[in-house]
Amino acid sequence: MNFRKNIYFLLISVVILSGCDKNPIGDFFKKGNHHKYESRSSFIGTKISNVELDAVRNGKIEKIKFFKYKGKWLLLFFYPADFSPIFPDEFKELSDYYNDFKKEGVEILSVSTDSVYVHQAWYSSNSVIKKVKFPLISDRAGEFSRSLGVYIKEKGTSEKAIFLVDGSGEIVTYEVYNQNIKRKGREILDRIHGAKAIIKDSTRRRNSNNDDDDFEEYGEEEDE
Repeated sequence: MNFRKNIYFLLISVVILSGCDKNPIGDFFKKGNHHKYESRSSFIGTKISNVELDAVRNGKIEKIKFFKYKGKWLLLFFYPADFSPIFPDEFKELSDYYNDFKKEGVEILSVSTDSVYVHQAWYSSNSVIKKVKFPLISDRAGEFSRSLGVYIKEKGTSEKAIFLVDGSGEIVTYEVYNQNIKRKGREILDRIHGAKAIIKDSTRRRNSNNDDDDFEEYGEEEDE
């Protein structure tokens, strides 16, 4: 188990470091070229769209306003469609660890291109989904999925993907999955924990280096 965690930790390091040289992806999106995104690594360090989308939570329709999550970490959990046999298992995994995600300071937002009415029907007919406490967001037009490069135009659905977003709205890390690979809540939680640890350590090192620079400058002034 420790070996697997070390592998995840290493992978997260590579993904985060690959995003150090940011591309102007925000300007790229403003030009309306969503279907021509350059590379997935260019999404790291870019901010998610400040959108408002309809969602179903506890069986009721509500509006999700992303600006209200400012200062909070988000796990965006994209999946192609409701009523697929594999997704109740994935949602159960997330639900089982939901309190652990909350303790980690992370809110979960699941997203598909199904309408809120399909979400409600799925919620009403599935005992597992009835226990889900986080919202099922409807990206009916696919615009939000397009903005993150996970929209499948031919099918009108999104790919299976997760995005970890920090409190400022920036994408820290993400992964797109083969449709046949099952995502596990415990593994996602471990990755989030590893990513946050790396960022915290990086910030500490950067602040430490800045303090050292200030000390050297102060010392030079004293010598004069």
